[in-house]
Amino acid sequence: MKASEAMFELAKLLENKYPDFKYKKSQKYLEKKTKKYSYLIAFFSFYWNTKENVALDVCFIANNIESASQAFYKSLWKEWIYYNVSTNELILEVFENICKHIETDFLVEIEKLEKKF
Repeated sequence: MKASEAMFELAKLLENKYPDFKYKKSQKYLEKKTKKYSYLIAFFSFYWNTKENVALDVCFIANNIESASQAFYKSLWKEWIYYNVSTNELILEVFENICKHIETDFLVEIEKLEKKF
């Protein structure tokens, strides 16, 4: 599976679970907007991909719309976590793992930021 196909499949699963986030295929991220913030779940692929290993980094980003500044950023790759999404089975495993990060980290940050507003 190609990286772009894997990202699309993963994004659709995430979009179904978190319907406030909409996938922007051309930019390879899911986005949720509020009055003050733009929240992104972004995908990045690596150069050394093969048919058996499609490496993917996932980042969680909160941008302040008014000041054009970043309020939150977390890259799983910087924590030495990256995912192989070369098959549908691996995509499902990655989906479950990313959901854990979303629920324990990103949604908590979103809640904190929205409370400030």
